[in-house]
Amino acid sequence: MIWLFISIFVILFNIPFGYWRKDVRKFSLPWFLSVHLPVPVIIFLRVLFGLGWGLSTFPLLIG
Repeated sequence: MIWLFISIFVILFNIPFGYWRKDVRKFSLPWFLSVHLPVPVIIFLRVLFGLGWGLSTFPLLIG
């Protein structure tokens, strides 16, 4: 059940980065940061809550 809460958090966490990304030039440094800055946070949450790296958890967190 924790995967559901983390999935919702990931969606809500990525919304501001998407708004930031739409206003910057593609492949610039700000664009690169807006795409990649959320990744360490998501990895930290996966490790913290013990979701691991099983294939069954990827569709919900990536989608």
